[in-house]
Amino acid sequence: MMDYILNTTSGDLPWDTFIGLLETNGTLINMGVSAKGSMEIPAMPALFKQRKFLFMPVYPSQRNKM
Repeated sequence: MMDYILNTTSGDLPWDTFIGLLETNGTLINMGVSAKGSMEIPAMPALFKQRKFLFMPVYPSQRNKM
């Protein structure tokens, strides 16, 4: 079990698997942006253990400045 997961990839991922790896009050930090512009995250597993989601997308123009 993890306190946080930092995801830097884009695309559709098995979010329910990632959420299941988080401790109670754990945080999923997502920096990737999917091509379709949306993510389907199951709500119930997140609510039962008070898991948090943080979205900080990095766009291509920002990557070039780093």
